[in-house]
Amino acid sequence: MTFATVDTRTSGDHADDEQARTLWGLIEPRFLALLSWDPNIKIVTFPADHPELGYDICRVTWCERPTRLWHRLCPACYQRWRRSHPLDESKDCLEAFVVSTSRTPARATGTRIEPCAVLGCPRAWKSSTTRLCTAHEYQCYQMLRLPLDQFLLRPETVPLPSFGICQVAACERQREGWGPYCRAHAAKWARLRGSEPDADEDHWRRTTSAIAVNGKVSLRGLSNLVVAQILYGLQERTRAGTATIDHQLRLVCNLVREGELTQLSALPTDGMGRSVRGLRNNMLKFIECVCRRTSERAPARTDENAPFLMR
Repeated sequence: MTFATVDTRTSGDHADDEQARTLWGLIEPRFLALLSWDPNIKIVTFPADHPELGYDICRVTWCERPTRLWHRLCPACYQRWRRSHPLDESKDCLEAFVVSTSRTPARATGTRIEPCAVLGCPRAWKSSTTRLCTAHEYQCYQMLRLPLDQFLLRPETVPLPSFGICQVAACERQREGWGPYCRAHAAKWARLRGSEPDADEDHWRRTTSAIAVNGKVSLRGLSNLVVAQILYGLQERTRAGTATIDHQLRLVCNLVREGELTQLSALPTDGMGRSVRGLRNNMLKFIECVCRRTSERAPARTDENAPFLMR
C-alpha cells in the first residue's frame, strides 16, 4: 500500500473535531461496556460468546488462537491437519490430530501477558510457565530455589515498582527493565536496527503495531477521530447483525497507524484483502450516513432496543 499520495487532512482539523464529537455522541455506553472499553487504555475486547463479535478457541490443546470455522481449528492448525492427513477428513482423524499433534515452538499461539503472580506486582510475567516477572523469577528459582506456592507465601516476597508503559504508541504492556520498551517490542526494535541501522526510532514508535492478542485490538496511537469512527462503525455493524473478526479489525487499525492517517477514509484499498476492504467500506458507509444527517441538520435515529448486547 502507498500512503504518500494520500491527503489525510482534506477536511481540516475543525471538521475532524466536529465529526469526532458527533460520533462520540452516538456511541452508546452499553456498547462500550460490551467491549470492556476504557478511554485511558483504548483496547477493544471482543466478548467470546457474543453472536457477532464472539469466537471459539482452537481445539488443539496447546493452541489459543481464535477460530470461527466449523471444525474449530484455527487456520494454521487446520493447514497442519490437512498436510499431515491429506486423504482423510473423517471426524476420527480430526479428533486424533487434536489430541496428538505436537507443539510448534516457533509458532505464536496468541497467549496473553498477565501481571506477575506476586500480589500487587505490576510487572509482566516472564512466561505463563513461571508466572513471575524477571526479578521475582530470579529470587524464586535461582536464589531461594522454592516452589512458586511457597515463594508467594513468604512475607519477604513483596511487589516491585513498575518500570512504566512501553513507549510504542500502540502498546499498553509494561516495560522490561529501565529500557523504553516491553520485552516483545524491545526484540522487534533490535531486529529492525540490525537490518536497518539508520531506522527512525521516533517514527517506529508511532507507527509499529501492538503485540497481537486473541480477542483484543489496540486503538492506541490513533487519532481521536479514527477511534470514534472505528467504535461507531463497529457498533452499527453489530447492531445490523454483521459479524466482525478481531484480526480483520486489527489489520485496519494497524494500517491506519502505519500510514499516520487522521481519518478512516484516507486508508487506501489498493493491495488490501477483500474481507478487510469490506470491513473498512462498511464502517465508512455508516459514518457517511451520519455525516449526511449532520449536514442536513436531521436528528440521528437510534433504536435503543437494537440487539447488540449479549444474547
